[in-house]
Amino acid sequence: MDPTVSFASSGSRGGTGIEGLAMTRYHAPSTPFLMAAGSRDIEGAVECMKEGSWDFNLKEQPFRIGPAIDAALQKKRHKR
Repeated sequence: MDPTVSFASSGSRGGTGIEGLAMTRYHAPSTPFLMAAGSRDIEGAVECMKEGSWDFNLKEQPFRIGPAIDAALQKKRHKR
């Protein structure tokens, strides 16, 4: 398993952003992990960042998702 990028949303069914980050680290450790959080779950997004998420986006600002993915992929290429 080698996904290009892993993206989780806080409040997703079946888990949390931290759980998604842990799964990504276990199954595909070099894969960028990005988190989407609502304005009421900033604390969860910050916790994901502390644990190693590459970036987070507010759900209220979906226009930032594309640039965040582009930046994560560029960072991944430079890490190789």
